Amino acid sequence: MRFVVYAVSVLFIISLGTGASYAAVYKLKQDDTTCIIINSTLRVAVAYVNNHNKTVVTSWTLGKPGQNATSGFCASKSPNKNWSEMYINVTDVLVGFRFFSQQDGQVSLENISLTVNIVNGSHFINPMTPGPVRFIAKTGLPLSSNTECFVCKSELDLPVKPENETLSDIAELKLTSGTLIQAFNVTNGTFSSKVARCPEDSNGTIPTSVAPFTTSAPPSQPPLLTLTVNSALTDLPCIRLQSRLQLQIPYLRPGMVAMATVFIRKDATVTGDCGDDVNKTAPIEQTMMVNFFNDWILTFFFKRTASDYGLSGLSLVYNVNDAAVFPGATDVGKIFQTNVSSDLVPSKVPSNGYYDCQVVNLTLPGPTVPYSSDKTVIALTGKEFIVQAFRDTSKNSTGFFTGTKKDCLSDQVNNIVPIVVGASLAALVVIVLVAYLIGRRRAAARDGYQSV
Repeated sequence: MRFVVYAVSVLFIISLGTGASYAAVYKLKQDDTTCIIINSTLRVAVAYVNNHNKTVVTSWTLGKPGQNATSGFCASKSPNKNWSEMYINVTDVLVGFRFFSQQDGQVSLENISLTVNIVNGSHFINPMTPGPVRFIAKTGLPLSSNTECFVCKSELDLPVKPENETLSDIAELKLTSGTLIQAFNVTNGTFSSKVARCPEDSNGTIPTSVAPFTTSAPPSQPPLLTLTVNSALTDLPCIRLQSRLQLQIPYLRPGMVAMATVFIRKDATVTGDCGDDVNKTAPIEQTMMVNFFNDWILTFFFKRTASDYGLSGLSLVYNVNDAAVFPGATDVGKIFQTNVSSDLVPSKVPSNGYYDCQVVNLTLPGPTVPYSSDKTVIALTGKEFIVQAFRDTSKNSTGFFTGTKKDCLSDQVNNIVPIVVGASLAALVVIVLVAYLIGRRRAAARDGYQSV
């Protein structure tokens, strides 16, 4: 049988100190005592052969650890053992670390294993040979003494080979942008203040201690994005969008429908279609595709007439694979695609103008709930939403957004409600005034009768 996985790489991307962002802290506990800590964000890249005999590269970021995400063995629980190991299991990927403590107290990362379950889904599209594949790296990488925390800001490249020694394929394991590891003598569940730096950091200033590590709080709102689609003919922008974009996605958990909140982050990339024509025919449709989470795609569709244009459609492709985004999901590994084709914003924009809205709320059909007629809805919220399509790509405009500004509300304010409210108030005033005059007249009549 032909072996079809050619390369695998795992990237540990960490920011140190209070600047840490999206880092996951993996801890191994036995009897409620932490014995191993690894702080990182794990990213996996796999090259595989699909059923068309083409090599395809796919990559994704592993989710933050959920319940029962880690397992292993603590050396502290067996005095006769000088090794400990941790396994991190996150959605079809199992990463294993084995640490060894020598007689002189020096600790090394003895080997690393990586098992990837290649199944048809969000990460692998029609693989020629599906199934689990295991890679190992016998690294013998020196770390620190058994009372210290290993810290390395430099990038480390380690060869990873298939477990089947008859295969010549070599994968690569990278530890980049800073790494914190402690596998022995962890106290109070935190890293030691004593550190050992990797030799690769020797060109810089090497501190002898670090402050206790704390992860930063998640952002309270999405970052402000500036996204651009350029013309294939002139390389000038035809669509510009600036906004803070947030998705709320319903998903299925056992016996319930839960809600996942997703911020579209700064690392999102953009592709699209300006509708360019070498004959310089004015385009009537343009699209912007926002790629994020590696394989999620949010697409905006714009359509115009002779005098104006609008946001005519929206589509979203996403997968339920990240345990940090969809904790406890029952649809793990599924790919969802949803779209809506209608005028999503009531007002249209003049051909040379742009939308400028404080908030825009758009909806898409959500996943179906089994054995229920209930319908779910995916909500896209754009704060500080500014977008301009059909920009003139024949010349470079000096303005970021040019022309007539249009709010996302309807062109014409609906006057029925204020008219009804105003008429009701006027009638109420008349009724009160008439009642007052009648009351005064009756009081005057009684006074006159008594005086007679």
